[in-house]
Amino acid sequence: RLVTGIDKASAALALAVLIASGLVVFDATFATTRARRRDIGIVSALGWRARDIALGLLAPVLAAALAAGTLGALIAYLTHQALGLPSQPVTVLVAIPAAVVVALVAAIGPAIAATRTPPTMSMKPLASTRGARWSPRATGVASLALRSVTSAPGRAVAALLGAATATAVIALIRTVQTQFHNRAVGTVLGDAITVQVQGPDIAAAVLTAILAAIGIHHVAATEAQERRREIGTLLATGWSPGTLSRLLITQALLISVFGAALGAAVVTGITRWVFHADSGGILTACAWGATLTVILSILAATPSAIMAGRAEPISLLRVD
Repeated sequence: RLVTGIDKASAALALAVLIASGLVVFDATFATTRARRRDIGIVSALGWRARDIALGLLAPVLAAALAAGTLGALIAYLTHQALGLPSQPVTVLVAIPAAVVVALVAAIGPAIAATRTPPTMSMKPLASTRGARWSPRATGVASLALRSVTSAPGRAVAALLGAATATAVIALIRTVQTQFHNRAVGTVLGDAITVQVQGPDIAAAVLTAILAAIGIHHVAATEAQERRREIGTLLATGWSPGTLSRLLITQALLISVFGAALGAAVVTGITRWVFHADSGGILTACAWGATLTVILSILAATPSAIMAGRAEPISLLRVD
């Protein structure tokens, strides 16, 4: 039963890392297409076919995925050799097509959506009021940050799911450690299982948290870029750089908190179904995961927020 639990946990962690990687690719592709929307609109107006535009957007993503998969396969092979673990070269080569497939699935949506945008719409400034009717009135920094997130939820969804994945993975690792230790404490098998859980699985959990933070960084950077005129207006009308930076950091905080709550809810159901864990242990594990995810997300969003607050209003208000 314990070995079966280890296998289930390892499979879930491998899937979580792939999901987190795909969400990062989605965030990056989404940010790229938004930043290059005018270029895409121009070539579309000049007669470029949608297929050619999509291929132009996907080519660098797939090239990066191919390089990343090759590097990952090489690292996996060298790690197996260094640890003396039995491995076949063909086995580690699976990382290459896996990386390409994950990148393709994650990037194809934003690429196709960019090609379907009419050229006239591509030339207009980005603005979204969808979801604003459900947003609270802006009475302070926190409410303004919440209104900004809910008025343009599209760019925050992938980052939110990334934070949820990271929280779930960290909480799952913590629960697995606790449950296996309690069930096999004082035995050789228990010690072996503890060692297994504390190795690659912890590395996978840390990796998903880092990937989630990268997703939050993409959201913060995209927000600062797309709303630069609004930011310039706020600075010109008396907002301090610190207040503006706090606004952008609060947006990242809200996304990470919502994602952490979603991840905690998911992992609670999984751990109770697979490991029959007690509620107290699950809540403690979720608290660990949520705290680490939120802290990394805030750290990732801080550089973009500080840079936006220090920018000169005249440069932000300048027409492209």
